Amino acid sequence: MSRIGLRSTLAIGVAVTMASALIAPIAQAAPTLAQIQAQVRQLEEDATSAAEGAQAAKVQLATLTKTLNGLKQDQIYFVVGGI
Repeated sequence: MSRIGLRSTLAIGVAVTMASALIAPIAQAAPTLAQIQAQVRQLEEDATSAAEGAQAAKVQLATLTKTLNGLKQDQIYFVVGGI
């Protein structure tokens, strides 16, 4: 294929792809009330799960921080005590 022919073919392909991408969303019907309600319920469940996970992570972080601080104190005691 010649250089001009390849460019023309590529340009047409890009134009068709872009046109179909713009037309496709228009062709879809609007969601129903039931679909929106189901999405809202799912998002609420996801948010609840995320909040529970965040709370569990906070508790774990506090526990690990307390352990780390205890280990640091032990290390200071042994270093200072060993002098």
